[in-house]
Amino acid sequence: MKAFLKVILLKPLFNILVLLTLIIPGNSLGWAIVLMTILIRLALLPSTNSATRMQKKMKIIQPEMHKIKEEFKNDPTIQRQKTMDLYKKHQINPVGSCLPMLVQLPIMFIMYYVFREIGTAGHRYDLLYSFVKAPANLNMIFFGINLAEVEKWYLPITSGALQLASSWQMKPKKEAGKEMDMATSLTYQMIFIFPIMTIMVGRALPAALPLYWAVSTAFTVVQQRIILKNTGKDKVVGVAEKKVDPNLLEKSRSRGGVELTVRKKGRS
Repeated sequence: MKAFLKVILLKPLFNILVLLTLIIPGNSLGWAIVLMTILIRLALLPSTNSATRMQKKMKIIQPEMHKIKEEFKNDPTIQRQKTMDLYKKHQINPVGSCLPMLVQLPIMFIMYYVFREIGTAGHRYDLLYSFVKAPANLNMIFFGINLAEVEKWYLPITSGALQLASSWQMKPKKEAGKEMDMATSLTYQMIFIFPIMTIMVGRALPAALPLYWAVSTAFTVVQQRIILKNTGKDKVVGVAEKKVDPNLLEKSRSRGGVELTVRKKGRS
């Protein structure tokens, strides 16, 4: 398994990083990490976009989910069935929102080994493909920070702050006058726990990894913001369902469709 991961992930990512340092003026490892992180996030864009939309849908249907939990709190079986029906109605895959994280975690572990190998005295250039040239001089300093060494403040705290921003803008809405259920309460706790964990881990690892995590999370924050600002099809459907009068829909069946009835109502 170790040899498989080395061939499939470690060597390719290591070589891409070295190639980027070769094309960047001054052979800067820091800027190579920034570019490589953006390339990785662009490759994961379809899955992360899908996951963010799923999270957005989950926020939209949250009041309905609370209603189901309240109505069937004494019957967990029916509660689960109604919840699954709700997911199906809104085309939500609850597992889909977790997939990007499941993909990114192995990549992050591999990136740790990539940064560790390139940060060693010999830079482990034995991992290079035959067509990749080893840089004559690798610049490990990025804005005064040695990326091969542990940096306890700037990068870990930046990573933690960006993690908080990402989690905060995707947080579930609190319903006024209602007590949070256990799942929502746990979600709010994790909003603050994850950034603290990010800072603690970042303070124990070479600065290259917190830099990678900071750039990756900054990409996530921007991506989420764009998706959340876009009204999207889901929101429009939800509004349409609320504004169409049920009696109007009933009458439309006898007159040949909703569209005809709506048009007639608009003319009157």
